[in-house]
Amino acid sequence: MDMPTLLVVDDESVVTFMLSKKLSELGIRVVTASHGEEALRLSKQILPFAVLTDNDMPRMTGTELAKRLYAEGSTRAVPVIMLTGRGHRIAPSECSTTNIQHVLSKPFSAREIVHLVQELLTQHTDRMNAQPPTARPKAA
Repeated sequence: MDMPTLLVVDDESVVTFMLSKKLSELGIRVVTASHGEEALRLSKQILPFAVLTDNDMPRMTGTELAKRLYAEGSTRAVPVIMLTGRGHRIAPSECSTTNIQHVLSKPFSAREIVHLVQELLTQHTDRMNAQPPTARPKAA
């Protein structure tokens, strides 16, 4: 089985670096993007088990990214953890038209993010283990 991949999206390189370093300790592959358009393109290529994204970014907000991921067949089920600026709220209607699972305000707790990513990784692993094995060709 391939190593599960998490996509981390933030326009602040110090944030993506810190999160990438911390989350790679979970034994997962972490891919980073600096804006929503890049993240959307990458998500279709790597099919991450989850996306951790900032909301306030240039070119495409995290909310728009979540909506576009949800609208795409291959990424519809990818859960999103949204990071927002202090006091910024995500409307419940936006969560219902996306797969935003959690919203955290900045400054965030790295420990809380690690916990949420571990939770989503466990759910992903459980789903993968529940799928029937692919059919193997019979020996001749």
